[in-house]
Amino acid sequence: MTHKESCKKCKTAFLRALTKEFVEVTEQWKSGWPCRIDAILSIPQITKATARSLEKIYKALQNHRGFKAFVGRKTLPGCDYYIKSLNCIVEFDESQHFTSPRALTLSRYPRGLKLGYDRKVWLNRCQELNRHDNDPPSRDETRAWYDTIRDILPVTFGMRPTIRVFAKEMIWCEENNKNILHILKRNSNPLI
Repeated sequence: MTHKESCKKCKTAFLRALTKEFVEVTEQWKSGWPCRIDAILSIPQITKATARSLEKIYKALQNHRGFKAFVGRKTLPGCDYYIKSLNCIVEFDESQHFTSPRALTLSRYPRGLKLGYDRKVWLNRCQELNRHDNDPPSRDETRAWYDTIRDILPVTFGMRPTIRVFAKEMIWCEENNKNILHILKRNSNPLI
């Protein structure tokens, strides 16, 4: 029997390890950040270069499969975890995050953007896994855009870069806190 990637015990073990190490960890953290492109571009902290990059990414997503209106929400859905002491978001990416729209966004990130994960590894996973979640039809574009916001806006607001962990990297519920933290530290490109 294969282990389910959406295992609730895995997410519990991951959260337990984060909490043990960093104490104050918020699950499904609400940033309050806008997710519509016009509202994002009106954020005073957004530099011109970042605004140009976000506009290019958004337009590329619109043109990818022709979905022009793939963002229905005003504010970004909750981030998987927020570590207060690090002022950092941690995302636990399951396979459905590795899509062609996500590869499209990653390949257009601004040069020099600091990330808490290896962008090339994520880009390669997108190409290898090439998942599709078409319910609703523009779901892949929406998810790729939200992931982009979670990667780019934290730095804009003076936070540390977002750390991403691949859910299938290990069976998290069978690992101890030390092993989970080792993976987190390895993935974070020495941010932790």
